Amino acid sequence: MEALAGRLADTEDAEARAEAGAAGARLSARILGWLPAVGVVFAAAIDTRAVGWLVTSPLGGTCLVAGLLLTLAGRRWLARMVRRATASPPAEEAAVPFAMLLTEVAVASGLDVRGALQGVGGALESLAPENAEALVEAASRLREGEGWDAAWEGAPPRLGPLKEALRWCWVAGGAPGPALAAARLALERAEASRREAKVAELGVRVALPLSLCLLPAFVMIGVVPMLAAVASGVGVGVGVG
Repeated sequence: MEALAGRLADTEDAEARAEAGAAGARLSARILGWLPAVGVVFAAAIDTRAVGWLVTSPLGGTCLVAGLLLTLAGRRWLARMVRRATASPPAEEAAVPFAMLLTEVAVASGLDVRGALQGVGGALESLAPENAEALVEAASRLREGEGWDAAWEGAPPRLGPLKEALRWCWVAGGAPGPALAAARLALERAEASRREAKVAELGVRVALPLSLCLLPAFVMIGVVPMLAAVASGVGVGVGVG
């Protein structure tokens, strides 16, 4: 129970760090999403005829529709980027370190490798059914006398670290605890590094929807109407009433 509680605490801590790292990018995404609306307000403050040009003239209507579509695309793009950067790994993948911890505890409690795999597979049945089935199948094949590699045939590659950590325990009779613990910590650190890298990249990636969607929308909804109003004021016909 202490080991499981520690694993859950580590998982929550990793998720909290990822959320904290993405807070700045999430705030930037929210602010940038309102950039075109700021452009409309800015244009209206300079010359109220700019808004009328957007609504009444054919060219203005085209700019308005294009700007709204670009704004919608940019906001959705930003939201998707933040969601992907902070998303937890799939359940089957996230369950591998958990399975390794359970196996480590089970073996330390006196179970042999076959019994540990059978028990861990049963415990993971509702959380990660594919992993659970593979572990139960491996335990069954080992009981039938199949070799180590043959018993793991068809198992998902994600279970490779667990298989390799237990190999020398099965082949040579060594204690698997240290190997399981080391492999589990390596997986957890790799996952934490991956999430931190994705969050760090997010701060740069937000420039893509900004430059390709939101800034063009700002120009179409804010800058172009303002220029049209100024041009009309100096006698250039652009259809501003």
